[in-house]
Amino acid sequence: MGRRSLRVLFIDLDGTVWNHLDVSALTPPFRRVGSEVVEDSAGIKVRLSQGVRKFLAGVRGLGIVVASLSWNNPVKTLEVIKAFGINHLFDVHYIEPHPRKGEVMAYALMDLSEKLDVSLGAENVVYIDDKDIHLSEVREKVGDVLFLRAWRDFKDFEEAYEIIRKYVE
Repeated sequence: MGRRSLRVLFIDLDGTVWNHLDVSALTPPFRRVGSEVVEDSAGIKVRLSQGVRKFLAGVRGLGIVVASLSWNNPVKTLEVIKAFGINHLFDVHYIEPHPRKGEVMAYALMDLSEKLDVSLGAENVVYIDDKDIHLSEVREKVGDVLFLRAWRDFKDFEEAYEIIRKYVE
C-alpha cells in the first residue's frame, strides 16, 4: 500500500456504525430507548456498535475528517444519526440512495479538497465498511485506498482506532 497520510475516514453506517442492515426500510419517527439503542415507529430496534462513539471522536482527534459514506435514504438515515446523538462526531455526510459508493467517494474527495483547500487522493483515505462489494468500484474511481473491513480486519472499534493511529504517527 505504500506511504499514507490519512486525512479522511469514510465510514459505512448499516452493519458498521450500527447493527441494522437497512435503516432506509424503517419507519420514522425514531426515538432513543437506551444509551445505545433507537427504535422506529414500529418498535424495530437499532443498536449502535460498541465503542463507535469513542472511535469517531478519537479519529477526529487525530485530525482526520470523519465522513459517513452510505447507500441509504438520506432523510431517514440522518434522523437515525440524530436520534443516537452522534451527528457531532461526523464532519460531513455523503448519503446517497444508490450503490455507487466509488462515484460518491470520488465526488466527496473533490468536495473536501475544495472545502479544505488541500489536494486529497487515495493515499489520504481510510474506508471502513462491513462488506467489500463496493471496493472494486472505489479503487477504480478513487485509487488504492486503505480499506478496513469491519469485523474481519478488526474485532472492535478500539482495534480499528489503533490501526488508523499507526498511519498517523
